[in-house]
Amino acid sequence: MFDIAVIGAGITGTFIARELSKYQLRVVIIEKDNDVANRTTKANSAIVHAGYDAAEGTLKAKLNVRGNEMYEVVCKELQVPFKRIGSLVIAK
Repeated sequence: MFDIAVIGAGITGTFIARELSKYQLRVVIIEKDNDVANRTTKANSAIVHAGYDAAEGTLKAKLNVRGNEMYEVVCKELQVPFKRIGSLVIAK
């Protein structure tokens, strides 16, 4: 028996499960594919979104900025190399 079921084992689902695992909860991730990160996360280009592409003041913009700020801490905790190299946005 589990307390919480997270649907989807992409980056969002796995991070939600990771955060919930810090509490005294039994968490299960349910994924329809045969492995984690097989859909949208698999096609990720490794860009850490800064929030500049979302409409100002929206929840998406706020979450992009907050998620960006979390990367260094999470990567250090998970012992994953991470280096901020910046990005160049060109509009045509």
